Amino acid sequence: MPAFENSSKASVLAGLFVLGLCVDALALPWIQFADAESSSVCEVVNAANLELVVLASTGELAGVSGTDVVFADTFVDADGLVFYFGDPAGYIEFAVDADGFRTLWWFTDFNDVANVNEFTGEPTSTGLLPIDFGDVPCDACPFWDVPAECFDSDDDGVEDAFDLCPDTPLDLVADEDGCACEELDGDLDGINACFDLCADTPLDEIPDIDGCSCSQLDSDLDGVDDCFDLCPNTPPSVVADDDGCACEEIDGDQDGINACFDLCADTPFDEIADFDGCSCSQLDDDQDGVENCFDQCSNTSPLDAVDIDGCAIIGPGGGGGGISLNFCGSINAIVLGVMVMGLVGFRRLPRRWEA
Repeated sequence: MPAFENSSKASVLAGLFVLGLCVDALALPWIQFADAESSSVCEVVNAANLELVVLASTGELAGVSGTDVVFADTFVDADGLVFYFGDPAGYIEFAVDADGFRTLWWFTDFNDVANVNEFTGEPTSTGLLPIDFGDVPCDACPFWDVPAECFDSDDDGVEDAFDLCPDTPLDLVADEDGCACEELDGDLDGINACFDLCADTPLDEIPDIDGCSCSQLDSDLDGVDDCFDLCPNTPPSVVADDDGCACEEIDGDQDGINACFDLCADTPFDEIADFDGCSCSQLDDDQDGVENCFDQCSNTSPLDAVDIDGCAIIGPGGGGGGISLNFCGSINAIVLGVMVMGLVGFRRLPRRWEA
């Protein structure tokens, strides 16, 4: 490749396939050459100024950049010899540059890199060899007059025209779009793709340090996401309800008996529950209609009518006019007492009729 006057990076080149054997599938307007000592193919070498190519239709050299420049008085024959105004002006040949890339160069007859005046196209000698030129990578750019597709500004292996992240730092590894994971945040949650465990966090939800929102998490694996899980630490060995809670975790009336064993789910706060979670106001052991708190006769037969104290009523059918067993019990006790006292008194009376 030639050097160019007034240019800080003087190196350019043309593409590579076997002359005369290459099928021009891409309809490139330049000839392609092949390197007999390398299997790599370079169609245009990335340079800071121009890419030098050989026009297929005329054999002329041309500089490909934002504005294509044809060096009208040059010609390259099938052997790679270059002529300028019909006079020998060197040759094109593969060589390795300072970056270790093997590409096609324009040499003078003195075997140094040719220098081309960027205005006249006149070739001169530079006295330099390809090894003196660095930062001139081969990018195999197959395009014509689209410079952005021939450059890779951040040197990540993806041409600028296709690079979605054109400023990828050199110490990062880019994907096929030219982006490192540190540069990506697909769900815009503030956590880059390297560390985001939930790539599709909804925009209206707040992620944690792993990039996951509550709707994307089920910390206790109970089938209810963290947003709606009222019991976020349900053990894996139990079954959770729609709220994410197992009965072992629920004590709705706060009586100290969990829902698995609580037979009375609404025990008043001011009452003491038994081991079944029930208070006296919730129980009627003898089923007489009087709750345990107020039942004075806790074993009344379910066949008996009872008074307000839960005690059976004696009388016709146990109905009106009957007497409470509590009251009858009191009368019986009084009668019995009178009878006993009477007997004692009788035994102590003097037997006046005895002699």
